[in-house]
Amino acid sequence: MKRPALVVVLAMLAVFLLVIIYIGNLKGIGQVTPVFVNNDLIFEIDYRYRTNGIIELIIIDTANSKTIWDISLRSFRGASLKYGEIPQDFETFNGATNSAKQDFPVTGKPLGLVEGKIYELYTDWQYDTFVAAAAESKSEYFKIENKEIVFVKNPSLNN
Repeated sequence: MKRPALVVVLAMLAVFLLVIIYIGNLKGIGQVTPVFVNNDLIFEIDYRYRTNGIIELIIIDTANSKTIWDISLRSFRGASLKYGEIPQDFETFNGATNSAKQDFPVTGKPLGLVEGKIYELYTDWQYDTFVAAAAESKSEYFKIENKEIVFVKNPSLNN
């Protein structure tokens, strides 16, 4: 193959790969949606296209920046997670068996969430790139109103 033709083929390949990467990134990282099911707070998890697993989930009281619940999920792939429960012996995206670890509180169940308070829902996600594993985080804010979850904007942006 002559040099100009090779350059054109390589350029087309590069454009193709960039389009594939862009489309993959449009789908974004996973999404955690808190809902009440039979009076239990359940986090429904959507991993989306490019996410291999959820690494961490933290609930923070925005009024005082205190952590309510911090759980290292270690590439958890379950469809849902009940507030205060620590998943054990689950299969990760690559077939390994793992168990989550609660970092806060150190022992026991986390405090119950209070209606009307605003909480930050912080999540870390693991996904693969062409060259290595990567992680991305997300923060969303919610409050409880009449046993329903209502997402709100970041309260620190109200200034």
